[in-house]
Amino acid sequence: MVYTGEGRKDHVDIGCKESLLQLMRPHMKHAIDPWMANASEMEKRGILRLMRMAHPDMLNIDKPRKPGHAPTCSLPKSSSQTMLSSAGLSMMKSHSSPALR
Repeated sequence: MVYTGEGRKDHVDIGCKESLLQLMRPHMKHAIDPWMANASEMEKRGILRLMRMAHPDMLNIDKPRKPGHAPTCSLPKSSSQTMLSSAGLSMMKSHSSPALR
């Protein structure tokens, strides 16, 4: 069986539409469907990230997750950096800078 990714796309669409319904003012909600028809998947994922930052407890659609089980790509950057530093992992500065003479 070949996975086409359609289920994932539908899940992103549902989450994005629910996020826009929560984030937008009532008088602008008529613009959601036209925007959804023209937006790329990256733009929709950006709306999901915005919703997670604005209301982290509200975006729990059809797949409830325990507090520590959100995908790491959806965590704010500072949380990812904190996880790396607490695990003792860090990036080192390169010592190969070119010398001008």
